[in-house]
Amino acid sequence: MEEENQEENKYLTEEQIIQLGEYAGVKKGQTYCSMNNVFTNFVYLISTLLGMPTESRTMNFDCFQRVFQELPADSFTRLDKTMSGLKEALDDKTNALQKVRKANGDVERAEEKERRLRIQANRERHMCDILRHWIMESKDLSEDFYEY
Repeated sequence: MEEENQEENKYLTEEQIIQLGEYAGVKKGQTYCSMNNVFTNFVYLISTLLGMPTESRTMNFDCFQRVFQELPADSFTRLDKTMSGLKEALDDKTNALQKVRKANGDVERAEEKERRLRIQANRERHMCDILRHWIMESKDLSEDFYEY
């Protein structure tokens, strides 16, 4: 019985694998791939280092679990930090990209507003020129009148 308990503690537990899977975006029982390429490649690397490289193009929870159940139990803390760090970095990248998209949209809107204001200013300038010429002709004024 004690030997059996020692055997269980030798490898990652199912709960630990489920927790690591959450970082990667896979859930227990999930039969389709929803992992980011970074995590998929990370799992491929681990499987290769374990000497059991996987050839699948997608990664569901069963594939994820098959690789991680071979890892020693004392690796959990380091894996947890590594995978949470990867998840945080990916989330930060996603947030930064969203901010860049929003900023680009703001710039485009500002440029469009500037373009419309330039068009309006040109119309106003043109109307001013027309009115100035009309006033000069109707009042018989010279160009020197408008110099001051």
